[in-house]
Amino acid sequence: MPSSLRKNSAALLLTAAAGSLLVSQAQASVILESSVSGADFSNTFAGRNLLAAGVDVVQGADNDIINGDSDYFTFTNLTPNTAFSLKIDSTANGFSYAANFSVLNDSATSIGTPSIFIAPFAFTGTGTISGTVPITGNLTVFVDQAGGEQSGGSYTATLTAVPEPATTTLAALGAAALVAATRKKRHQG
Repeated sequence: MPSSLRKNSAALLLTAAAGSLLVSQAQASVILESSVSGADFSNTFAGRNLLAAGVDVVQGADNDIINGDSDYFTFTNLTPNTAFSLKIDSTANGFSYAANFSVLNDSATSIGTPSIFIAPFAFTGTGTISGTVPITGNLTVFVDQAGGEQSGGSYTATLTAVPEPATTTLAALGAAALVAATRKKRHQG
């Protein structure tokens, strides 16, 4: 096999591998609160639910208006010191729903700005919390229904994080190899 064909083949393989990694990261992995043990996320930080690596969408409910339902769940195995964005979409089950949404580190300290408050008498609400993933690679989401509301609500939390550095590097290497092979072929021909 001629060396130029081997180089072009290698560049194409690198580009294809990087592309497939990027596509697989773009596919959302969803968890429903009803699928966890007891069909409810923990009401305490100490008992928070650790989500499997790769989960980036959570659909939950905050419905126990008598006992003040709270939800704690943790996105795990994220790349430390990279940017994240958590989008919250919330819908009231009935008359109104007020809730606080915060992102916490492993010490239960609020990180990211701003925390989101869905105001009373709002039937729907959307907000985004953004910040930097802590060194542990974990982000805990805290959902707390504000007291005195007429009904609970449901929410979808969608995490967007910067791709792993290895994926970005692999994509850049594949693209650079392809450009180099194309330039070399032009100069030879």
